[in-house]
Amino acid sequence: TFLALAWRNIWRNPRRTIITLIVVATGLWSVLFFNSFMLAWMSSSKENTLGLLLGEGQIHAVGYMDDPNVDAVMPAPSDALKAALNAPAITAWAERIPLPGVIQSEYKTLPVTITGVDPAREAKVSTIPGTVVEGRYLNGPNDDGVVIGLHMAERLKTELGRRVILMSQNADGTLAEWSFDVVGIFDSDKGIEDFTVFTGLERRPRSRNGHEAGGGDGHEEPPARSASARGQSSSASFCALAMMASARCGGTTS
Repeated sequence: TFLALAWRNIWRNPRRTIITLIVVATGLWSVLFFNSFMLAWMSSSKENTLGLLLGEGQIHAVGYMDDPNVDAVMPAPSDALKAALNAPAITAWAERIPLPGVIQSEYKTLPVTITGVDPAREAKVSTIPGTVVEGRYLNGPNDDGVVIGLHMAERLKTELGRRVILMSQNADGTLAEWSFDVVGIFDSDKGIEDFTVFTGLERRPRSRNGHEAGGGDGHEEPPARSASARGQSSSASFCALAMMASARCGGTTS
């Protein structure tokens, strides 16, 4: 039969057969190994990326992604939205207020996204709080400091404990500027380091001369609503802007 002939032909030259088996086995093992390696690397890269700022899901005000400005205000979360965010499938979620602006030191001015966060919630959805290499992360939503990236600190020629000025558009369209002390420096993704700084979600800002806004020094604080306790879309820290929620899911991406 053909099977018997094939078997006899295989072992007619045992050395050739053994070399062929070794080559095939090595090739198959290499394909399986590198396929597993690539899958693990892709999964790790995905988790690392999602763990920076993205999360598995985000909620923005309508139109904010097309044009992030002070007109894109997110209304208070409804009971249905809160129930969805607190569902068992959601591991954790956090509110943020991203605000385009600039940061200024004694030597340089750079574009930046000023991000107001609640540190306790942020630590559950982002890995950045754990990457602080100098100083500390924010203590609470009312923390009066700012956390900046290591590379940004180098570019600004500033350091821990120094004061920087953050400037952005006010709720009425005018330019607002407030002083912040650098309380922490984080070492993470360079893109995040160069363009994102973090401060408290409800932080009451100080003007350049160190006084709190609205404290009788001639600087009026913009009308503010609570940004964390009641889930509104403005913050006493800066100006009214679109609030966003970032969530981490316990299972598949949703």
